[in-house]
Amino acid sequence: MSRISERIFRNTLFNTFGSTYTTISQLIIIPYIIVKLGPERFGVWALVAVISGLFSALDFGTGTAFVKYFSEYFTKRDYESFNRVLVAGFTFMFIFSSFLILLVFLLNDKMVTFFNIPTYLKRETTYVFLGAAIIFGFNNAFGIFQAIIKGLQRMEITNTINIIGTTIYIIGVIIVLNSGFGLKGLIINQGIKIFIICTTSIYYSKKIFPKVAFRCSSCIINTI
Repeated sequence: MSRISERIFRNTLFNTFGSTYTTISQLIIIPYIIVKLGPERFGVWALVAVISGLFSALDFGTGTAFVKYFSEYFTKRDYESFNRVLVAGFTFMFIFSSFLILLVFLLNDKMVTFFNIPTYLKRETTYVFLGAAIIFGFNNAFGIFQAIIKGLQRMEITNTINIIGTTIYIIGVIIVLNSGFGLKGLIINQGIKIFIICTTSIYYSKKIFPKVAFRCSSCIINTI
């Protein structure tokens, strides 16, 4: 088996295992969440997941494009262009995510009314909607560092990070729901998971590719 074929096989294996682990873990924990939250609060949580998924689809394919350009410029050893893509991508996703967070903040009450949320759940729901938007924005902006790792074809790292993040999330779900923190606890737990994944991705993107840096005119601000 050639070196390239071996790399493709390994990446496919890691992607398959990572996706399978994440999917099965999420499916296993759902009955526990339903029991602890009750059907109405679980409905709110499911709604948050759907809205977050829709927001994720609004990146217009830029996430995949970043991976493509990181891979291309790394192969060409064009590190200046590599870092320009990093700065441009981060800036775009930060502005785009900030706009969505502001939109949710302004329309939060209207969203709660539109989805016919029961009165006694409105306060919790507005908290969770805004929290989900902030988490989504953070993940979208800093997720570009995962794109770097993917562009360098280090799927064992991205999948290991996601597996660790998922495991921490599952443990957190059990702790917060067993402690009675409900929806607010779940969204905080989700934030902890995303924070760990993003910061770990920043660390490893710098570790496997030390030339990663934010470049602004003549200034260089290292990512770490």
